[in-house]
Amino acid sequence: MTYNHLTPTELVMIEAYFNQSQPVSKVANLLQRSRQTIYK
Repeated sequence: MTYNHLTPTELVMIEAYFNQSQPVSKVANLLQRSRQTIYK
């Protein structure tokens, strides 16, 4: 199993979505990442 780090762009997008009070599940779907990755 290989792992990929979040890119700087993805981190900025995650922060923006959280500032808009978007749920983690929606952010994960939009970025095509698992919810566990977003939580970390």
